[in-house]
Amino acid sequence: MIRNLRRSAIGLGQRDNLVRRRAVECIAMGMIGDGALALVEPRGHAELWQKGPVNWQRLVRPFVEHPAMIRCAGALGIALGLWLALRQERATSP
Repeated sequence: MIRNLRRSAIGLGQRDNLVRRRAVECIAMGMIGDGALALVEPRGHAELWQKGPVNWQRLVRPFVEHPAMIRCAGALGIALGLWLALRQERATSP
């Protein structure tokens, strides 16, 4: 009986780890895609996020006015997304 409980606990741990790795991978894919959009169409991408409360508009406005800032943020997002994805790959390699 104790062996069965241990096996169940180990199985749960592996499943939780798989869920965590998949979540991180999804975040990485989102970061890479968002960064690519920011590089290709910086102003349009920022304008999409400009709607909302006044404080939010103030936060987004400099990005709309300065596309180079959006491109830099996009490149950084791609780099971080790739780092996360590659980190996941290394963690699962034998």
